[in-house]
Amino acid sequence: MEQKGGGRALSGNSYSGLGGLGGYSAGDLAVTAGDTLNIYVGGHGLSEGIYGVAPGGWNGGGAGHCSSAGEPGNGGGGASDVRLNGDSLTDRVIVAAGGGGGGEDWGDIYGDGGGLEGTNNWYQGTQTQAGSGGGLGYGGSTGFGDGGGGGGGYYGGGTIYGYSYGNDTQGGGGGSSYIGGVTNANTVAAQRSG
Repeated sequence: MEQKGGGRALSGNSYSGLGGLGGYSAGDLAVTAGDTLNIYVGGHGLSEGIYGVAPGGWNGGGAGHCSSAGEPGNGGGGASDVRLNGDSLTDRVIVAAGGGGGGEDWGDIYGDGGGLEGTNNWYQGTQTQAGSGGGLGYGGSTGFGDGGGGGGGYYGGGTIYGYSYGNDTQGGGGGSSYIGGVTNANTVAAQRSG
């Protein structure tokens, strides 16, 4: 249930790059009476095509930024996860990563959500670290730079943080999924377009 990063396919903006697809994770979780499961379903990244911030999807998607109609911004997709007996990031037992937001130009590189690490980008999240600007559970944001935010995940995907308007940041990196808290598990990158 992870989400796609914002981009041309969701916004219809022909200037925009594509957003990354979300990852997929599955596994078995042994529970006992009295356990509490919290299920967090990520949101897709939003797009901005005039001026301003393009929010990332709920549950960790990083924000993009747009400085003009021809330089759009796209938020990264949020991750989906299940948390056992708590609601903190350290209570996650399985995570399906979000895809990175699309870049400011039609052919910009973008990152898909993992798998054990994000794909197709220099800024992907892995099992041990986030992409540039991201962190545990969240993707990086572009600041004033035009382009895409990182996808949420176990560790989020990254992006370039621009301190001045008009910096081209490309597309955001995909986050990493996580299956370490479940058995009979698998995770596959770039599977979900919702």
